[in-house]
Amino acid sequence: MNKEISTCLEDICYKIGFIFQMQDDYLNFNVKQSKKTSNDLEEKKLTWFTSKLQKDNDPDIIIFYEKGIITEKLNEKIKNLMKVYEIEIHRLVEELYAEMEEKNLVFLKEVVKMF
Repeated sequence: MNKEISTCLEDICYKIGFIFQMQDDYLNFNVKQSKKTSNDLEEKKLTWFTSKLQKDNDPDIIIFYEKGIITEKLNEKIKNLMKVYEIEIHRLVEELYAEMEEKNLVFLKEVVKMF
């Protein structure tokens, strides 16, 4: 396989993996849409949502990271991040689709449509 194609496929697969992980993190907080339990927050796992929270110096977030206490305010912040998530995931999927269109990788378009 030529190096340019290999690099292109590696880049696209990384982006698909990132989008997949974002979707997995989202489903963890939407138990109605998945069979997952919302334990990522309780286990203080690094997710797309918790990475966004780390940038905030709010006392409730500091308490969460220091003591693992999940407050109502923290839950509200995560709900607000859902809107940011929706915008970002759609932007990433559109960028990936445009990149694949540009590089004429038709076989991968179908994979992206699933998201």
